[in-house]
Amino acid sequence: MATKISLWFLAIASPAILLALLLGTRTSEWAFAVLAAAFPLALIALGAGRDAGALKVGLVALLVFYEACFLGLLTLHGRDAPWLFGLPLATTLQLVGLFLAPIPAVALLYAWTFERHGLRRRDLEELRARFGRGEGGG
Repeated sequence: MATKISLWFLAIASPAILLALLLGTRTSEWAFAVLAAAFPLALIALGAGRDAGALKVGLVALLVFYEACFLGLLTLHGRDAPWLFGLPLATTLQLVGLFLAPIPAVALLYAWTFERHGLRRRDLEELRARFGRGEGGG
């Protein structure tokens, strides 16, 4: 089910994101932000396949975080905002929120769900039974 939803979203969002970029209006900026924030998460759900349901809580949390970062960037656009870590707030939000913070978040999500979704002994035995022991290159 998650695979089908992800494929539909990606198919609809791809031309919509391109259209939003081409229009360049204030409304299209907001549409771009909402769709572009969800795009990588749809790719993650698509990659997870049938196991994406178990990642639902983590993916929704990451989606909310991404959306908040993108919408925060749009809210700060053109404003004289305070500085944080020696950078304008919007730049700090972009660097930390969109690039640095998701890396450990995705890594932790993967680590917490590895036992349930990683390669189990039963899966390995099934592969060996189906394709042989792997000896002799066949």
